[in-house]
Amino acid sequence: MKKILFILLVFTVTVFSSTTKLGPNLTRQLLSPEKPTLLSKVSPAAPERAIVTLKHKGNTPNNWPVKVVVRRGRIAVVEGTVSQLVELAGDPLVSYIEKPWPDYAKLNVSTVSVGANLVRSDMDITGKGVLVGIIDSGIDWKHHDFRKPNGMTRIKYVLDLSQPGSVYGAKLITEDDINAALNGQLNIGLTDRGGHGTHVAGIAAGDGSDGQGYGLYCGVAPEADLVIVKATRDDEGRTFQTADQIIALAFIDSIATVLDQPYVTNLSLGGHSGAHDATSPVEQVIDETVGKEVNGKVIVVSSGNEGDQSIHENVAWADWQDDKNTQFNVPEYTPEAGSQNDYVIFSGWYEDKDKIGVKVYTPNGYGIGPVLPGQVYDAESEDGYLYVWNGFYDTGDGSYEPGTNLLNGDREIYIQISDENADTPPAAGEWEIVFTGNAGDVDIWLSYSTMNAEFKDTLDYSMQISVPGTAKDAITVGSFISKRRWEDLDGHSLTWDVNDQYEIGQLAAYSSGGPTRDDRIKPEIVAPGQVIASSMSEFAPADEPQSIFYSGSDDLPNAWVAQDGIHGISGGTSMAAPHVTGAAALILQRYPDATATQVRSIMTRSALVDEHVGAIPDNNWGWGKLDALQAVQGTPKQESIAEEKYLSAFPNPFMNQAQIEFQLTAVEEQKTTINIYNALGQKVRTLYERDLPTGLYSRYWDGTNDANKPVASGVYFVVLKSGSIESVRKLCFLGHTKQ
Repeated sequence: MKKILFILLVFTVTVFSSTTKLGPNLTRQLLSPEKPTLLSKVSPAAPERAIVTLKHKGNTPNNWPVKVVVRRGRIAVVEGTVSQLVELAGDPLVSYIEKPWPDYAKLNVSTVSVGANLVRSDMDITGKGVLVGIIDSGIDWKHHDFRKPNGMTRIKYVLDLSQPGSVYGAKLITEDDINAALNGQLNIGLTDRGGHGTHVAGIAAGDGSDGQGYGLYCGVAPEADLVIVKATRDDEGRTFQTADQIIALAFIDSIATVLDQPYVTNLSLGGHSGAHDATSPVEQVIDETVGKEVNGKVIVVSSGNEGDQSIHENVAWADWQDDKNTQFNVPEYTPEAGSQNDYVIFSGWYEDKDKIGVKVYTPNGYGIGPVLPGQVYDAESEDGYLYVWNGFYDTGDGSYEPGTNLLNGDREIYIQISDENADTPPAAGEWEIVFTGNAGDVDIWLSYSTMNAEFKDTLDYSMQISVPGTAKDAITVGSFISKRRWEDLDGHSLTWDVNDQYEIGQLAAYSSGGPTRDDRIKPEIVAPGQVIASSMSEFAPADEPQSIFYSGSDDLPNAWVAQDGIHGISGGTSMAAPHVTGAAALILQRYPDATATQVRSIMTRSALVDEHVGAIPDNNWGWGKLDALQAVQGTPKQESIAEEKYLSAFPNPFMNQAQIEFQLTAVEEQKTTINIYNALGQKVRTLYERDLPTGLYSRYWDGTNDANKPVASGVYFVVLKSGSIESVRKLCFLGHTKQ
């Protein structure tokens, strides 16, 4: 029942009139929305200096009043005071500025299950000569899994962002430094207190040795060289700012250039701020770094661990008749002391042609809005502080009016509910977001929550690949179950599957599935991610709460410590991704000039498809399970850069709904249409029409025509046109299920 009580609180509508291009999170942090001339007014909570990410229109800075930390193409990370950032926003060459978003960290049996042991034993391919980059929480540089047989380190360089230094403002640690530290001659200060980075590195490139050859817990590419970026600045090693990810990607790329080695970089991290369409700054850097014609560079990203969580809603209309709403629940929780540390943040997106307003209702009936396109409202209530931003303002001619996000041309909705006042934290209970307008679809993600808020009415769990896993040229990895039982350090036989519900080989329930918001298939492949044993950091002992090996159990304190005491057990798509990273290193050893597209194609063509996987491609499984042995035995085909197309439709025959998958590999965007024709050659439905870049896409046809009326059962033809290429698939429609 719709709430009756709607109290409009004191709010401010802000329309900026300068040439600023500040994203909603930066505006919220730095600027207090009190009047139209607010842009010089600094919030009392604003930091003295800030690091931000920006996109610019030129190739070189135009006398920027800030420190440029790193530039990759038209994306830059800069540091400056608040006044300098506001001044920078007025530069006509600066398109967009945003505060970095925080992302979060998401073998004995697992490496055997992907065939990595056979690649080692039968083909003598171990990743030698290839650089494996790990962007994570640090590394246990003492661990024997990362040493050569002579005891010297296999780590070439470490960039430690938690320690100040001269390289991107961080401390550079060299191979010689680590060897000196191993001999007790130097204190390098490098730690991995969370243990996540060490575990990931061990899966990709540890040798499981404890100093004596390949051990039981050997990783996929045990002779690869390593370059590590400790890309976290918090003590527990769980938060990775997007600006720091860009720094890390640039650093690894420069090291590979200096060493003249092919490389693969692993990012076992992600979040849900952004449009999930490859346009975020980090994703643009990924796609530029390993683009289609770039040789010897691969980037692998985990798909995310939200596959079974209610964090995404698609609010869709054919024709709007009434307002559309969605509910989310804030569970009972204990607020943190102080202010601005209990919050829920939403990231919503809709096309520019649609004019959509937003209202927010609290559990006690307080409301804010409607917030129309081009407006920012804020309000205090006894249920918490509400801040709603709807639309960007840059018109491109130096003026500010309602407009679109400058990264992708769509409109963004940003909602933050927080404890701006320590006495009024966000209320527990059922909240409601109401969308108003006359047409359009909204995709909205619950991007951050300190109290485990969830949407109440999620009907499916699609489109939950985390950013930057939605990048076009990254290989994105989901997770399947490779192990259910293990023995811990104390000899206990343990299992996570206490009710014996799951089978080895099934998709892990938490593995985030696609498609991307722009309809590309993600992930491309899945790998083992459940009960993975790998290198355990000595800086992350099992009795420390910040450690990924902390059980919290007095009865089973070492539940996540393997029997040898120096390897630990963890899981997630964070642990699936480095299996693929290691496999990419094996492929690059054989084919050092292979492109990221070719490496991905080798893996997907050779992927294992069994009874659990079913029809491929699929937005949970991609093209199937990683098979490292088959992949390394494959060869890179000369991928058609301009012309290759792929089109499939399934199930076929079908009732009710068919899924249509297609692949585009053109370098430039092409006008792409999908039309449905009947057996007489008459067009019955235009299913899709849009300019699209390279990528994997998915659409659905529900057996209706352009007037949304059911068509007759029979034979139909799916016709894909993109540029000069046309592909056709026959599809048999059996009709709709009778209700």
